[in-house]
Amino acid sequence: MSEPVLRKVALCCLLPLLPIVSACMGDSSTPTSANAVQPAVSANEVQQANDGINLLPTPQGQCGPGSRPETGMQGQITQEDYDSGRAAAGFTCNTEMVGSFATGARFGQVGGFKVERYVDSKGQECAYYDTSLVYPLNLPERQAGVNVMDMSDPTKPRRVRSLVTPAMLSPHESLVVNQRRGVLAAVMGNPITAPGIVDLYDIK
Repeated sequence: MSEPVLRKVALCCLLPLLPIVSACMGDSSTPTSANAVQPAVSANEVQQANDGINLLPTPQGQCGPGSRPETGMQGQITQEDYDSGRAAAGFTCNTEMVGSFATGARFGQVGGFKVERYVDSKGQECAYYDTSLVYPLNLPERQAGVNVMDMSDPTKPRRVRSLVTPAMLSPHESLVVNQRRGVLAAVMGNPITAPGIVDLYDIK
């Protein structure tokens, strides 16, 4: 009695699998991915259709006469540029020096991560820049904090004061100007600690 029952159970279990097996073996009645027509759409076209973002790389900039571009990939300084002294002279692409500010102490490079500009309601233009990548490495240059520059004559930038409150001494990459509200802001940070002190200046 048990033998026929087992055979029936085995047969019932196999019957639903027959269409699947035939499809896997290439039954012409069942379309497979190999037979389906795939649209020729690139990943970039799909991305643009979804959110408008173009994933193609930014083309190389075309540097005109008088430029001193990098010899390798734009934005990357090669070892050859260092060895030849080209890196020390600086790189330009369709730009030229209008003016500069230097204190006379050339122990290192005076300047941190960012420069911000603001023109107030009277038309007075100022620039703000942090004087160190990592405080207090700028002290040998007799610099500290964020320099406030009078830019009324761009050929002769003039420092009018230095902001030396805690966040301005070590703003790292946080220095920013809100152009609409006329507010200069920074957060204190360094490689070891980030206590989260925030300095706000009304520059309107």
